[in-house]
Amino acid sequence: MVQILQTFHSHNRNLILLLLIIIVVVSFIGLTTKKPWSKFQKTLTLVHLIVIDIQFAIGMVLYIAFSPFGLKAFNNPDLNVMKDAEVRVIAIEYLILMLVAWILIHMGYSKSKKAINPNQTVVIYYTLALILIFAGIPWSRL
Repeated sequence: MVQILQTFHSHNRNLILLLLIIIVVVSFIGLTTKKPWSKFQKTLTLVHLIVIDIQFAIGMVLYIAFSPFGLKAFNNPDLNVMKDAEVRVIAIEYLILMLVAWILIHMGYSKSKKAINPNQTVVIYYTLALILIFAGIPWSRL
């Protein structure tokens, strides 16, 4: 079961990044050409929100219950989370970056529904989230 969750969490990242890049590009094009917010963009951001919420929920289950680099790392007397860079990246840095990215996406989605120019709102929030996700992915572990 844990292996299935880890595999899904790992591969679902690609869908999240693809959708996020498409959303940012389409919104940037809409912003520069002054096109109004389309139903396609609204649907795409909603689908992305659902997919990233599933990803976040699975990630939290893995972090809290199963990962040796999650909460278990703090209870392991053989590990010093802050001194061991490989453990610290997963146990602290990855968690914080993904949490902030998740919050930015939720804020961007919520604010875009009320914004005068949703394209601008989405470009700002989703681009920041994209940068944080790329920064937080543990590339050396892939």
